[in-house]
Amino acid sequence: MKEFYKFHFFLILIIFQTTFTFSQSSTNLIAVDAFGTTYEINPATCNSTVLNKCTSANPFSIAMIGNNVYYIQSGTYDLHKYQYNTIGSCQLLGTFNVLTGNFISSLTSGPDGMIYAASQSTIYRYNPTTNVFTTLGNLPNQWQSSGDLVFFNGQLLMSTLNNNLIQINLSNLSASQSILTFPSGTNIFGLATISPPCGANNQLFAINSSFSSTTLLPINLSTNTVGSAVCSFPFQIYDTSSLSENGSNSMVNPTFTQVSAICEGSTLSALPTTSNNSITGTWSPALNNTTTTTYTFTPASGECANTASMTITVNPKVNPTFTQVSAICEGSTLSALPTTSNNSITGTWSPALNNTTTTSYTFTPASTECANTASMTITVNPKVTPTFTQVNAICEGATLSALPTTSNNSITGTWSPALNNSTTTSYTF
Repeated sequence: MKEFYKFHFFLILIIFQTTFTFSQSSTNLIAVDAFGTTYEINPATCNSTVLNKCTSANPFSIAMIGNNVYYIQSGTYDLHKYQYNTIGSCQLLGTFNVLTGNFISSLTSGPDGMIYAASQSTIYRYNPTTNVFTTLGNLPNQWQSSGDLVFFNGQLLMSTLNNNLIQINLSNLSASQSILTFPSGTNIFGLATISPPCGANNQLFAINSSFSSTTLLPINLSTNTVGSAVCSFPFQIYDTSSLSENGSNSMVNPTFTQVSAICEGSTLSALPTTSNNSITGTWSPALNNTTTTTYTFTPASGECANTASMTITVNPKVNPTFTQVSAICEGSTLSALPTTSNNSITGTWSPALNNTTTTSYTFTPASTECANTASMTITVNPKVTPTFTQVNAICEGATLSALPTTSNNSITGTWSPALNNSTTTSYTF
């Protein structure tokens, strides 16, 4: 049906076309007319503007992925692409395996990043990443494309020559079925979706074309009805596409690099106000480096994005534990203190060991440990001087009783040398 109308209204196009300037948007539709001219049209204002295209392009059916316009050259099954609204060279991507005498009449982009096409009742797919063209199979014979495909809420839809809108079952093409019949007298050449406000449900439109004009008809799939025209354009639109066909206007989930766990009291750097995927916003509550906290990222006004959250783990400091060193006698050997605690915290002690006086030592954990300092006091007992009752002088040869092995102040020990009752002698305890 598209080809039937292709050569009919050059003068009307020149006289009535109105142009406005606005930027590429998922609230607008990209359209192509019978002469391969491309437009951006705004369903909210019913305004249009002519777009640039690559130099040799004569698009018949179009689709968009990101900033790339994919198109079928009129009357062929060759797939090309060019950058949106640019005059550069056209890039031939390859050819759909279409039966001789047929051509590709329908094109759309999918949420999976693929291009889908139709020729009569045959469905095709193109993978832009691998540049592979695939024939998916045939629909039942009564479903032949009248001009366009579109994805809506994840479902592939197609307008047919018998004025039906069908839902294509990509897993089982033979199970595809009609979901509504367009009003009598309509010629549905195109299908397109737009996403008006951020996160709102896509709106589905049918492109009703005649020789000299085109109207946009809203489709309500909740009730399977077609509404009255919302826009009219004084030229014949063959096909339409939109950014929201492949889901580019859906709510984005901001992504961030997870902040590693910190030790209680450690410095916590400010969270980034721009996500890894370029969403700006703010975080709350205020950062807290003393306890594990979940923070919420709220996108800035105007961002089409969901909130995000991040939990930053704050590990509590561990108290190192040690076995208490027993008291020593002044001057006794004092073994080095362990540099690893009983609960596996490593670190160092200060000050240096002192075996002459009672001292408190501080354990400082290594910088890689999440632990508090610890202390230990090692008691150094001063040496006691034993006291004894002086033995009275004796007469040479008199009996000398054994010296006590326990001093008056309870110190035990031994005496040397052996007692001698024949000469004055100094004895050591």
